[in-house]
Order: sequence, then structure tokens, then C-alpha cells
Amino acid sequence: MRDPAPMPHGFRVGSAITLREVPGDSPDDDDRVPAGTVAQLPTRAVPKWTPESVDAALAAADTGNLQLAADLVETIMTTDPYVVGVLSTRTLGMLRLQLAFKGGSQAAREALAGKPDGTASGEWWTMHPESELAQLMGWGIVLGVGWAQRVPLPRETGARQLHRIEAWHPRWFFQDVYSGLWRVNHRNGVDEIHMASGQWVRFTPQGHERPWARGAWRALAFAWIVKQFALHDRARFSEVFGTPVRVGTSPEGATERMRTRWLASLKSLGRDSALVLPPGYDLKLVAVGASQGGVEVFEQQIQWADRAIAVALAGQIVTTEGTPGFSSGAIHETIKADIIGFTAAAVSTTLHEQSVRPWAALGFGSPADAPVPQWDTTLPEDQERKAAALRGIGDAIGQLDKVLSPSGVRVDAMRLAEQYGIPTIALPITKTKAPNVQLAPTDVAKVVRVDEARAAAGLGPLGTKDGQLTVSAFAAAEEARIAPPAQPAPGRP
Repeated sequence: MRDPAPMPHGFRVGSAITLREVPGDSPDDDDRVPAGTVAQLPTRAVPKWTPESVDAALAAADTGNLQLAADLVETIMTTDPYVVGVLSTRTLGMLRLQLAFKGGSQAAREALAGKPDGTASGEWWTMHPESELAQLMGWGIVLGVGWAQRVPLPRETGARQLHRIEAWHPRWFFQDVYSGLWRVNHRNGVDEIHMASGQWVRFTPQGHERPWARGAWRALAFAWIVKQFALHDRARFSEVFGTPVRVGTSPEGATERMRTRWLASLKSLGRDSALVLPPGYDLKLVAVGASQGGVEVFEQQIQWADRAIAVALAGQIVTTEGTPGFSSGAIHETIKADIIGFTAAAVSTTLHEQSVRPWAALGFGSPADAPVPQWDTTLPEDQERKAAALRGIGDAIGQLDKVLSPSGVRVDAMRLAEQYGIPTIALPITKTKAPNVQLAPTDVAKVVRVDEARAAAGLGPLGTKDGQLTVSAFAAAEEARIAPPAQPAPGRP
């Protein structure tokens, strides 16, 4: 028998959840956290980035310090509408796919999935809210590593202990690049992270070794900052070249004081102003020319940046116009199929190993009871082709059975199902009750053979053709054999 997985620090099977106050905070309920967990530090976004600060984030990340890198990634993920749209489609779109649980014990599968009729909700969604999963996935995709803490939920006596994952900002995590040990900053200080404790979930879809080096942020950073400068420069360009200049003319002989007052009047004019000019004064609106076409340069930079962002996150070019997937959230319309499948497999493996197995160890006695969550990433057209193929197989079996039945054979449907991977279940065998027909002794003799009757009487078979005759036929034959020969009629020789 396997030993159960190590229990999270501070927990015992069957123990009640206790709360502890965070030192230095008020004793309100919101400031208390379950024992065995830690409280996250507050985080604020960095609104402005320069090429120098981006380089500093890249350099710091290579030392295992993710503070600047995480701050940069947060800014990219939350301020660029294009990044928000593509990343949301990749994360939330995947989470909307059909989810099934494979392997493990049947009891654990039913507990996670709930009842099909909806009378009991599954524990999976209590422990893995989609909002927290989307954050965990987003950090893992863009930064290369995402973190979530498994927080125990209150429970009734005798009920299974559930944990709810809560995504953390990765800026509070850093790694010793020599030993590979991760540490976390929290309100009580700094702790080493031991994944076997079951307290943390770490999502590193590109691998555990230097995960930040393969996150999408390295490809996004340059495109994003070029886009920010292009947007800023376009706005300044529009401000300068899009607003005509008011040019006032004063009459000859006007004093400096008169010209100053005239300039002040021009500055005070509003958008819908009207005025009557004294003799000798004139006002013209002069548009500043932009014959060099400078605004097109900024548009090209923005379009290039959006294409680079789309390729880095979606694996292909997507646009907000003319692409139904981006606007409707249909993930297969926007994200490449191989990326969808890879992300789903990475999330499935992470949650099975780091969340479902500890849950099964506590609730069912062994981590081997833990099912594997699997999202169906099959393309819609592939599903349609598969359904059409199954219909064709069914029709072919029926037609072949009709052709082969005169020869006394039929198609082995079970073997075909195994060959094409068609799932089957065994149906209960129902025995048909024989009808109760009352036969007269003379009728029984007409249907029972001689050897059958002798066997019923404890005698051996005759061993001749007579043994295959019915009792009545055998009796008739015997009577014919022992009857005396017919006498000739009187008067005849």
C-alpha cells in the first residue's frame, strides 16, 4: 500500500481549520488567514517603463529576482487592449472547453465532477475557480512561472477537507539560481518553498529550469514598448499638426501694448468663439502641413507591434476586425491548435500533481485515487469528421450483416470498436423466461427422441438411427416390424 502524500504544513487529517491573526494587523476577520498559509503583500503597478528599465528587469530576472520582471509583465497584461484580448482568449477560452476526469478512483471522479443531473456540484470548481486559474495561467504563459497558494476552506465534521487555490503576484518569489530553491516574501517574513508540503501550486509550462527565460514576456517587451512610444508620439503629432494655429494681424502703427492685448485676446478664444475685429486687425487659421507623412510611421509601428504580440501569444496573426474568434472568445478561431493543446496539457499535469493528488490523499487515503483533469481541445471540424466516421462505421456494419447472414456469419462489432477507439460498456444480460406450455403425453412422444428418453430414464443410447427417431415414430416402426404377415384372401391361390 502506498504511503499517502505529505500533508500540507499545519494540517492533520480530520482536524478543524483554525485561524491566526497576521502580526501587526487589526484582529478583524479579513485580516486572519488559515493556519499553515501566509498572507500576500500589497502590490502596486509601475505605470511608466523605459528601455533602460526593461533591460534592468531582464538582467534582474537572470539572477532569480522576478520583482521588476513581474511588474513589467503586469503592466503589459493589463494596459494593452490587444494583449488583454488575445491572452483572455487563450486562458478563459481554454477553460470554457469541455472538462472530463480520467483515471483515479470512481469515487474521486464523482466527487470532482458532481452528479450529471445537477443535484450535487463538483468539488473541482470549488477548489479551482476559473478566475484564479486564468491568473495562474496568464502568469505562466507570459512570465514563464505562475504561483498560487492552496488555502484550506472551512468544513463540517466528517466532510472532506477542500483547498481553494489563490493566485499570487510573482514579484514576491525569487529563486537561488545555484541551488534552485525558491523563496517567497509575505507579511510575516521570508519562507523557503517546499513543493511536497502541498501549500503551493507552481505553473511553469516551459519547464522548471529558469522558467522566466522562456516566458513570452521577452518577446513581448520590445514590441510593447515600441507600441507605447508610437502611441505617445502619434498623440503628440496629432496635437501639433492636427490643431491649426491662430495668426492675428495688428494694424500699422499699433503699439506694443496694443499687440500684447491682441495676443491675450487670441489666447482666450474658445472653440465656438465669435468676434468683431476693429479696422486694421485680422485673424487667420493656419494649418501646419505634414507633407512628410509622419503619422503613417507611427501607424506602421503600432501595426507591427500588434502583429508581434499576436504571434507571441496566439502563434498566428489575429485582428480585432474580421476575426470572429477574437470578438466572440472562440479559442479555435484565434489560437493555434498546437498551442491550445500544449497549454491544456501543461495545466492538466500541474493541477493533477500539485492540487488533485494532495486532495485525494486527504479525502480518499491515497494520491493514487486522484483523477487527471483533461480539457477537450479537439478542433470542431475534427469532431464533426469523427462523428461522420462513426455514423459510417455503424451503417457499414448493418449493410455487411445483411450480406453475410446467408453464409451464417456476421461482423465482429466489438473488434471494430476496439480498432477505431470507440468506447463501449457491457449491458446487463437479461434471461428470457421459457414459456410454460402444457403438452399431452402423446404430444411429448412426438417431439422427444428415443435417445433423449432413454437418457432421462438412466439408459444408454441405442447407437443406431433408431435413437434419433421420435418416441412415437419409433413405436410405429416397432409395431410394423412385429406385426404378422398379411393372409391371402380365401379362394385365391
